[in-house]
Amino acid sequence: MSPNNWNIKAPYLRSETIWQRAEEFRAQYVPSGELPINVLEIVEFDLGLEFVPVKDLRRLADISSFLAFDRTKIMIDLDEFMQERFEKRLRFTIAHEVGHYMLHAEVYSHIEINSIEDWLEFQQTIPYREYTFMETHANEFAGRLLVPLNLLKTKFADAAKLLEGTEYGIDDPAAISYIAESIGKDFGVTAQVIARRLRNERIAS
Repeated sequence: MSPNNWNIKAPYLRSETIWQRAEEFRAQYVPSGELPINVLEIVEFDLGLEFVPVKDLRRLADISSFLAFDRTKIMIDLDEFMQERFEKRLRFTIAHEVGHYMLHAEVYSHIEINSIEDWLEFQQTIPYREYTFMETHANEFAGRLLVPLNLLKTKFADAAKLLEGTEYGIDDPAAISYIAESIGKDFGVTAQVIARRLRNERIAS
């Protein structure tokens, strides 16, 4: 199907459904208690997907990565793939593409993306509602995969104890920011990812 004929219908998936799929994926591929999760090794050796670094992908397409239409390759910005300073972002980026791989196989069976130009046209053609659904799905999958709920609750409770006797309450934005930064190091993700998990899992506001 050519880009001009894309007619995408994203599935409606509840957060609970996505989280369950992430839990099942982790149970199958991640050694118990492993932190941070080595999602790159899982993608390459367990799923058999190929990483294809693309020079200036972010500059040219305003994205860090995308899953190829045949679901055998992940195209990834060369700088983010190679530079250590992007390690936390890269881990989430790859987990996000795994989310597409696991949740959107039917959608990908109806599209054909062979180049950055195809991807740009796809972004411009797909209805905003469908694109938002798919991106939200993939983000929720990645977040729950990399930040298991039980461990997040434990680490949040431990961090909250450190605030006892200080001027900061557990709902104070500054306290949440500090906790998210600290916990993020354990999970190998950014503070922004932890803050989002705390909100979405209704652990903290």
